[in-house]
Amino acid sequence: MGTVTDSDKAFNSCRCYIIDKDAALTADNLVCFSKGCRGFLSANQKNQCKNIEIQPASAKLSQNMKRIQEVGNIMRTCMGREGDINFFNNCLQAEINQMLE
Repeated sequence: MGTVTDSDKAFNSCRCYIIDKDAALTADNLVCFSKGCRGFLSANQKNQCKNIEIQPASAKLSQNMKRIQEVGNIMRTCMGREGDINFFNNCLQAEINQMLE
């Protein structure tokens, strides 16, 4: 979630990059930024943008964003048992190994 640094500029104009050029053009397939926010915008913040400029992402940005999404999915999968560090560690290791195959 982006941190609003200038509320006047935050959602007037947003620049979004397509993460996966072969996937459908949905909010989940866009990473968006705004001059009035630090960091990339959350889904809710993307919906607040009045003007959105969509551009294809560079190969490097696309690769990095896909990897960040994969890590987020792993974290959601492994956070299932609160306080069970052994489950978390084992799950994390298994998911990372599967990702690297």
